[in-house]
Amino acid sequence: MLRPKSNTRHCLFNLLFPMPKGHMAARRRGDRLITQPKSNTGRIERRHITMKTSQDSAANGEYTPKKRLLLIRNGGFQIVAFMVILIVFCLIGEINSSIIQAHFLSKLTEKITYKLGAGESKSNITAPHGPYDLRLGYTSLPDFSRKLKANNFDVACQAQASETMIKLVDKGLFPIYREKIQAGLEILDRHDQPIFSQYYPKRIFRSFSEIPKIVVEILLFIENRTLLDDDQPFANPAIDWIRLGNAVFEQGKKIAYRNGSVSGGSTLATQLEKFRHSESGITYSMKDKLQQISSASIRAYLGGEKTFARRRQIALDYINSVPLAAIPSYGEVFGLGDGLWVWYASELKDIVEILNATDSANDPILLKKKRLL
Repeated sequence: MLRPKSNTRHCLFNLLFPMPKGHMAARRRGDRLITQPKSNTGRIERRHITMKTSQDSAANGEYTPKKRLLLIRNGGFQIVAFMVILIVFCLIGEINSSIIQAHFLSKLTEKITYKLGAGESKSNITAPHGPYDLRLGYTSLPDFSRKLKANNFDVACQAQASETMIKLVDKGLFPIYREKIQAGLEILDRHDQPIFSQYYPKRIFRSFSEIPKIVVEILLFIENRTLLDDDQPFANPAIDWIRLGNAVFEQGKKIAYRNGSVSGGSTLATQLEKFRHSESGITYSMKDKLQQISSASIRAYLGGEKTFARRRQIALDYINSVPLAAIPSYGEVFGLGDGLWVWYASELKDIVEILNATDSANDPILLKKKRLL
C-alpha cells in the first residue's frame, strides 16, 4: 500500500479544512496561534505570539541553549563562591566571639544534671580511670557497693544522673559536673566536734581573689594568655585557635622534615581534663585530645553562656591541683601550696603575704624576702 508523502497529506487536509490566512501565515513563520473566546459575543479573538526559532535567535544574538547552559554554570559558580565566603566570615566571627557555641552548649548543660535519689542508681555510668577519679574513689564505687552488699549493707541513696549525661558518657565524653578541688575525711563526735580530719591537697587557695596577681600573670603568659580576656564574655576556654594552629603547623613541619620540636596546643581547660580524667594523665592519641577538648568545652558552659567566672575557676583549679611530682614519706604532690611546703618548707599564706607586698611597704624584711623569690 502506497502512502502519500507528508506534505501531500497536509495539502489534502488544508483543502478539506481550510484555515484562516493569518493562521497559515503564522504556521509558515514558525509562530504559534492562541485563540481566546470573548466573554459576551462568543467571537474568536486571535493573536499571534511570536516563537522565534533557534536560527532566528542565533541571528539576532539572543540566548542559545549553549549560551544558556554557560550562564547557568557561571551563576552556579557565583552562588557557590558566595556561600563559601559567607561560611568563612561566619567561622571567623564564631572563632572571635564563640556566640553560637555558647548558646547551644549552655542549653545542653541545662539538661546535664544529677540528683540524690533513694536506692541504688539505675544509670550505669562508668567513671574514667584518670588520676583524679582513682584518687577520689569514683572508679572503685562499683566494687565498694558490691562488697558492702555482700556484707548485708544496702545502698540507701545514690546520685541519679540525667538521661543527657548518660548519653554523653556513652559517646565517650567524661562525666560533666562541677569538680571539687579538695577531698578528705572528717570524723565528728556526738556533739559535732571534730575528732579527726584530713584533706588532700592540704594547702589551697579558697577563691580566685586570694591568688597573688603575679602568679596568675606568669601562669597565663606561659600557658594560656587569652584565658581571662574580659572583652570576650562568651569565649570557649577549651580552644585557643592561634596556639592550636601553631601547634598543627609545627607538627606538620616535624613530619615533613623529621626533626624539630612541637609546642603544645592545649589550654588550661584541656590540661585539667587530661591530668584529671585521661588514663595516667597522658594524651595517647588524637582521640584522647578530642575527648579532652569536647569535655572541657561543655564543662565551660555549666554556668551559662557567659564564661568569665568559669574561666577564673579554671585558673584557680589549675593552680590548686596541677600534678607536680612525688617524694618519699609524702606521696604525690598536687598544687602550688603543697609544692611550696614539700620542697621549700614554706606555708602558702606566708608566700602570699610576701608576693602581695608592694614596693611602698615599710617592712624591709618583707621586701627582702620578695626579692629573694
